[in-house]
Amino acid sequence: MMERSSAEELDRLARKRAGAKLGWYVHAAAFIIVNLANFAVSEHAFGHRSWSIKPLLGWGLGLTLHGVSVFSWARAVVCASAWCSANANVCSAGAAAPEPGKLIGWQSCSTFCRQ
Repeated sequence: MMERSSAEELDRLARKRAGAKLGWYVHAAAFIIVNLANFAVSEHAFGHRSWSIKPLLGWGLGLTLHGVSVFSWARAVVCASAWCSANANVCSAGAAAPEPGKLIGWQSCSTFCRQ
């Protein structure tokens, strides 16, 4: 039977996921602080001009996409790993590529299947 991952690989993956999540939380904190400052400046320094909504919306979109990439990435790893373990013969050396649509995005079977 194939071992899915070694302890070192699991540790590396866990650290990578934790770093990605921490990066998103730092991004969200900066988003809140900067946009509160923008709002305060736009409302109190320049005579109630509401220009602060434009950076808020643009950066909010970026933060949302960053969150989707960070928090949906974990599900992609689980899906790819489960598919590879269920289809171990595809992961053997020299085997055909996985069927289109079975793995998510850039991930390949060799990333998750250990021989």
